[in-house]
Amino acid sequence: MSRSYWLPPDDNGKDHTFTHLTGKLGGYKVLFGLSDDDVASAVADATFFHYTLSAQQAFTLYAQMLTGYKNFARNGNIASLGAFPTPPVLGPAPAMVAPGIVKRFTDLVAHIKTHKHYTETIGKDLLIEGSESQAADPATFKPVLAVKQTGQGVVIGWPKQGMDGLEMQVDRSDGKGLGFLAQDSNPDYTDTAPLPPPGQTALWKYRGIYIQNGERVGLWSDIVSIPVTG
Repeated sequence: MSRSYWLPPDDNGKDHTFTHLTGKLGGYKVLFGLSDDDVASAVADATFFHYTLSAQQAFTLYAQMLTGYKNFARNGNIASLGAFPTPPVLGPAPAMVAPGIVKRFTDLVAHIKTHKHYTETIGKDLLIEGSESQAADPATFKPVLAVKQTGQGVVIGWPKQGMDGLEMQVDRSDGKGLGFLAQDSNPDYTDTAPLPPPGQTALWKYRGIYIQNGERVGLWSDIVSIPVTG
């Protein structure tokens, strides 16, 4: 078995790892010859990254709410829009740090992992030991879809995971149920089917399954849905 890299590829994973590591770091500073400034710098980096990520996510959610509100104001057939979405309120910003947070953390972890006192047990306590992994079984591959409406249509995002492509099905809430939509070999796919009539909204649902060597492989994805407004 091999180990994955200790630092997660996504920002939420990085945020969790940085916060956990800095919460434990003070207890190991003497063992690894770290100064108070080293620990304080790492804490400041983790705090600033968490704040900026939380702010981004809060405003991304607000933008989605505002887009839906705007669309209903423009085309909706409901009697009342309700209250205007309330913008997020952020707390005071932490102290500014220099660019390069990931580089500073990878340098810090490299120092710790090459130190004579480092052990795998310590690494697991600090979340800097990657998880053990086994060879993936294609029979269990299950795509994860993400959908959003743009000016060009509904964009269906999917990870390739070394597969040849993805077969997709769609249900347009027209009583026909799920039916073939397309086979795509390069993410992402844009569904350019005609939208509902102006002022009307329909719930479109999608699912997909991987294709390898011309055959379906693995499991169907969970069904994802999106309200589409004409």
